[in-house]
Amino acid sequence: MRVLRLGLANIGPYVDPVRIDFTTLGLDGPFLLEGPTGAGKSTLIDAIVFALYGKVSGRESDEARLVSTFREPGEIPWVELEVETRRGVYRVHRSPAHTRPARRGGGDVTENAQARLWKLDEPGSAGTPVCVRVEEVNRELRDAIGLTCDQFTQTVVLPQGDFASFLHATPEERKGILTRVFGTQVYDDMLAALDESARAHETAAATAESSWRGAAATFASLSWPGGADEDGPAARFAAAVASADREMADRLATARCEAAASHVGAERDAVAEAEAGLASAEATLREAEQGNALAAQWAALQAERTRLSDRTEAMEAERKALVAAERAERARQPIRGWRDARDRMVATQRVLDEAAGRAVAAVDVPPRPGEDAPEEVVGTWLRALTAARLRCEQDRAGIAAWLDRASAYQTSAADLAGDRAAAGAEATAVARAEENLREGDAAIAALMAELAAAEAAAVLLPGARVARDQAQAALDRVRERESLANRCEAAQARMEALAGRLGDAVRAHADAHAAWLGGLAADLASELIDGQPCPVCGSAEHPSPARTVEGHATRSAVDASAAAEAEAAHALGTAREEAAGLQAVWEQTVQAAGGVTRENAEASREAAAGAVEAAERAVARVAAITAEVRAGQARQAEERAGLDVRRAALVHREGGFAAREAALAAERAALDAEERVAGSFEARAMSLRDRAEVLDALVDAGNAGLEARRAAAQREAEVTALLAGLGFADVAAVGAALVPPAELARRTQALTAFDEARAGVEARLAGLAGAGEAFAVDEAPLRACVEACRGVAERCHERLGAAVHQAHAVEAALADLRGRAVALAACEAESRPWARMRRVASGQNDLSMTLPTFVLIRRFDEVLDLANQRLIAMTDGRYELERSDDREGRTRRQGLGLAMIDHDADDARRPTRTLSGGETFLTSLALALGLSDAVTAEAGGIELGTLWVDEGFGSLDGENLDRVMAQLAALRVGGRQVGVISHVEDMVVRITDRLTVHSRGDGTSMLTCTIPGVVEAAPA
Repeated sequence: MRVLRLGLANIGPYVDPVRIDFTTLGLDGPFLLEGPTGAGKSTLIDAIVFALYGKVSGRESDEARLVSTFREPGEIPWVELEVETRRGVYRVHRSPAHTRPARRGGGDVTENAQARLWKLDEPGSAGTPVCVRVEEVNRELRDAIGLTCDQFTQTVVLPQGDFASFLHATPEERKGILTRVFGTQVYDDMLAALDESARAHETAAATAESSWRGAAATFASLSWPGGADEDGPAARFAAAVASADREMADRLATARCEAAASHVGAERDAVAEAEAGLASAEATLREAEQGNALAAQWAALQAERTRLSDRTEAMEAERKALVAAERAERARQPIRGWRDARDRMVATQRVLDEAAGRAVAAVDVPPRPGEDAPEEVVGTWLRALTAARLRCEQDRAGIAAWLDRASAYQTSAADLAGDRAAAGAEATAVARAEENLREGDAAIAALMAELAAAEAAAVLLPGARVARDQAQAALDRVRERESLANRCEAAQARMEALAGRLGDAVRAHADAHAAWLGGLAADLASELIDGQPCPVCGSAEHPSPARTVEGHATRSAVDASAAAEAEAAHALGTAREEAAGLQAVWEQTVQAAGGVTRENAEASREAAAGAVEAAERAVARVAAITAEVRAGQARQAEERAGLDVRRAALVHREGGFAAREAALAAERAALDAEERVAGSFEARAMSLRDRAEVLDALVDAGNAGLEARRAAAQREAEVTALLAGLGFADVAAVGAALVPPAELARRTQALTAFDEARAGVEARLAGLAGAGEAFAVDEAPLRACVEACRGVAERCHERLGAAVHQAHAVEAALADLRGRAVALAACEAESRPWARMRRVASGQNDLSMTLPTFVLIRRFDEVLDLANQRLIAMTDGRYELERSDDREGRTRRQGLGLAMIDHDADDARRPTRTLSGGETFLTSLALALGLSDAVTAEAGGIELGTLWVDEGFGSLDGENLDRVMAQLAALRVGGRQVGVISHVEDMVVRITDRLTVHSRGDGTSMLTCTIPGVVEAAPA
């Protein structure tokens, strides 16, 4: 990318239209843009950036500042730039948003920003319009240049004030700049996409697992409707599901299905046996059914009573153990609290021992009481330590006051030395100002003579402009005549081509229609069906139907050819109308232009334009000289008055130096006397600080130990009282009585069940009194036996139906469970690679570094390598930049820190914030050039043919300035056009190609150049 030409008017201080030709500027090395501060040097850079991107450079810049406040009402501000890019040469014309007087009524209206873009065959040509909308122009130029506005200002335009921003940026700010410049946001987006995909797969796997667990719950509810017994298959299946052991759950489920199938077979056998029993019992069913049933019940209850009586003694012992366990549970938490307090007391005692050891070794402290000493003794010792610490702080305050006086003395002495040096420099400056006054008087006299000559030439401007406008109108008519002649020829050629196209379409339509007629019989034959009558002859037999011949056309093809014929006829009619209209306009233009040739018209226009330019230069020169004379005269008067004030101030300052020196001598004597008596201030302050730190640590440790000791004693007393109330001899007895909560609940439930069973047996026996005596004479049990056998048979049938139904349900549930297990395994297998990629990209790798940070560090290393090539050359091998992983301030480690290596100081590393003004400029320039080179390579080999460096050279001495200029010259040898913006006088001597901004004194500015033809007035 190379800037070729720049034109502007009513922009900043530049009111008159002006054009700058950069193609001949800086051919032998860097060129200089110079001028006083505020004259408008940076405005030219703003104009270039605005032309390319529709906004200006610099963090504090605003597009509104482009519009000149000195323009005449109704005058349009505009910028026009010709630039060479990787896609060719473009010319862009922009006008920023501005106000103008309303055409009707009063007040002002706002004109929106405008933009137009042309693509040029070669630099300076008329070009072809590309687009006229601001958004389209912005997009086309950004794509052609290959850089965003921020990248452009980092690589092509290094704006004033932003030059060292990258050097002094924090790692977070530097990360943002590198992310934006190198476009590495894609890696952050990639990491976010990886995280999103991994989360999606994890969600899918979790959903599949939840589905599998739901299927497992369904299987369990169907297989074990009564719930799970301890250590039974249902419990083992629930445990396998809870631990996600799908293989074990599948084995248990398969076994349950097999068991269900076996249960169906057993139930079938039971049905057969019940049917046989019912048939054999029906003959004797009616004998003593009720008596036999009661006798059987009586015997069973007696057996149950005997069994429960055998367990009574053991259950009573269990009852006592459970009561003791409940009491022990109440002491569990207090005992734990007492043990924790005792552990804290031991820990604080250990910290106190360490602090006491350090104190005895470092300072003189009161002897520490023993571990078993009463609290009153320990408290007295802590108060003594606190008093010692207070005395130490008082001594430190006294030393601090002396240190403040010593620091104030050093500051006053340095101020006095600086003031004396400044007075000497001021005296030299006053002498130099007196010489400048004499030179200024001579320059004003020379300007007055030049003004008279310029005024004589300026009076010719109005006549020259009229002649130029007439010549331009004649040239426009000739150009229009030639353009219309070319368009007439093109219209005639197009009309002939369309006539040929129409002939072809007519013939194609005729051929298609004939082919369609010839194949019509074949189309009818294709629709005949055997046994059905022909739609033409009515016969149901079709012995020899017609067949499709080669070249057969369908009806749609005929319609398409007819449409093509109609379209060609319409296009030819339109072309004839356009050609006739162009011919009429051309004839009118020929009559208006007359017989003037293009060569004669262009020569007349150039001669008239030259006369206008000469007169305009004279007018501009008159205004410039007049303003310069007035400004010079005012400046001379102001400088004479200021010089008198400076002379008087010098005399006054010299009188105050003696009193300040006497006061400093007295203060120095007082400081020396104090140090002779008590020793060095710094050593005393350091000793007192160490003593205070040791005493602080010892007092804190002592207080903590005392508190822990009190807390442990209180907890021990509470536990002792609680154990006595609960009836336990000691803590060990509590531990022996404790029962785990789950076991306690289970054992309590078992005891309750025993009591309920014993009460139930006694109640039922009481209700069966006399059943034993009725057994021998009761025949009813036979009838009851028949009914029982019949009930058994019916229940066997019911159980068989339930078993079959459950077996089918369990089998279906197992199939569903296995299907969901397969789906879950597939989701987990698909999720694992995404989870692994997310861990690696998010920093869980050998480098402990995320993917975006890794890419940025590699890019930053490339920038530093390129920057160090410049910096080593500009500092004669002394300085080199190094990337640092250290934190800067409160920032997180980014791996984007900067440090300076000073090879002349044994390769010492220095923070970049310690650099002087000149060192900062050299380092910033090297870093900016390295960033420019890196962005060039990163942007796909974009050629950055232009570089602007705005200010900063005033901080360099002659030797460093030579090295910087050598680096900038090397850029020019490499093919870049380098522009330097500065008002430093040394730059004027070093750079011969200079573009100078002159302030006219009324707020406006004008441009001149040491190379003729670079700066010229532009058409309004």
